[in-house]
Amino acid sequence: MELGFIVCLILFIIICLYAIVVGKYLHGWIKTKSFTADDQKYEVSTSIIVPMRNEEENIIACLRSLLIQNYTNTNTQIIVTDDHSTDQSVSLVEKFIEKNSNRRIQLITFQSNRDYGKKHALNAAIQASEGELIITVDADCIMGADWLDTIISFYKKNDFQMIVSPVNFFLDGGMFSKIQSLEFSSLMGVTGGSIHHNEALMCNGANLAFTKKAFDKVGGYADNINIASGDDVFLMIKIKEQFKNGIGFLKSRKAEVITKPADSISSFIQQRLRWASKTFRHKDTKIQFVSVITYLSNVSFIISLIVMLFSDTFVLWSIATLSIKLLIDFTFLFFVTSFFGRKKLMWLFPIEEILYALYVVFIGAYSQIAGCRWKER
Repeated sequence: MELGFIVCLILFIIICLYAIVVGKYLHGWIKTKSFTADDQKYEVSTSIIVPMRNEEENIIACLRSLLIQNYTNTNTQIIVTDDHSTDQSVSLVEKFIEKNSNRRIQLITFQSNRDYGKKHALNAAIQASEGELIITVDADCIMGADWLDTIISFYKKNDFQMIVSPVNFFLDGGMFSKIQSLEFSSLMGVTGGSIHHNEALMCNGANLAFTKKAFDKVGGYADNINIASGDDVFLMIKIKEQFKNGIGFLKSRKAEVITKPADSISSFIQQRLRWASKTFRHKDTKIQFVSVITYLSNVSFIISLIVMLFSDTFVLWSIATLSIKLLIDFTFLFFVTSFFGRKKLMWLFPIEEILYALYVVFIGAYSQIAGCRWKER
């Protein structure tokens, strides 16, 4: 009896701590003002970098969306950098460059098998870039025509060394993709909310801008280049440490990029393993604290759910614990999905909440003892 009470009390306290953390980032999300670019055309030398590996199905659509941008400037260059693709990606890009020879598009390939991985590809492109502002975009992303203009305008109106912009999923898939989209909305909310409080927890290299000056000053990827993932987060942490209030979140639908969700359970797990594996490979205690609280809150959620279903003694404690988590998560997702025009996904919230807790607990533990694969590696 006493042991059960102590366990329930601990679970309740963990959920309350979690609610405080999420509530803080919900406040940050709400307080972050939506941004709209003005009509002024700013002159900024910009290098858009698109790393790719085996993206023959996506790369041309990405490049086409980059060429239809309303922001036109001769100081804008596009650099596609290939990480040892084994499909037709390189030849497709070469043909695309040939057809668009009037545009500044460059392809970088590696002749040696020694330098492989996304960070090596990014590093080579950044070294070859000429822009004061670097923007990285994943090869499986597309964006609207006002994307670049919005980023440039935000950059010129602020003094940020790094700009984190939204990433969203296509909604044309089945329930699996819709659940992923709902879950990913929460990540966007935490991203924006934490940046508002100058506690940047995450960012996404699929839509990330930073100054070349800041990249050089913090040493780029030099101290983590051989870690398979984390090109975005490791760089964000170093810029956060070096530049006070140096990171901004661009809260704008026009600045978002759209990409595909994972198309299978195995690819989803591998993706999340990559994300989770880097949590304790840096020294940012704030990120580690939030990660641990989030993990423990999901452990508490599962245990409380089991107790509620199979025990009469502590059912009220379990209901209280579950209610707090469901309420804060629902409120948070409601505000974020409302901004992104995805409120219709909220009917999936009960399913997503249970599945999210299960996979977070599994992947959080498994990522610390297992490796992860990416692009056949």
